[in-house]
Amino acid sequence: MNEQYPQKEIFISEFGFSDSKDIRRPYWILETVRYVIEAMKHGVPVKGMLLWSLVNNFEWNRGMEQKFGLFDEKDLKEPLIASPEKVSGWEAWRAVAGAVTQPSVETLADLQKIYERAERQFKASLKQEGEA
Repeated sequence: MNEQYPQKEIFISEFGFSDSKDIRRPYWILETVRYVIEAMKHGVPVKGMLLWSLVNNFEWNRGMEQKFGLFDEKDLKEPLIASPEKVSGWEAWRAVAGAVTQPSVETLADLQKIYERAERQFKASLKQEGEA
């Protein structure tokens, strides 16, 4: 797009995918952001991106079995608490938002820690799927 329309700013209007257990999505979110930042380093004028979707939504052909949102409706009734067992999509997005909006040694270290945990979680899920 940038090569064809070099003077146009780019807004990524939505990115995301369904992950019923929220196991692979955290790493995928972080990798997507990493590639966007890499593109920006090469001069691609990305001005913003929106994650799809904040809260799970209804899909006409799948009912509520598809999980697109960072949050389930039940999650929004209580304070969000990070799990020591797994990284969730909302944790990955929180770490990205913190590092981008308030860059500091602490927010970048948090992002790196979340990235490493999400990558291990993603690779373990692929390995488990291969064994199934």
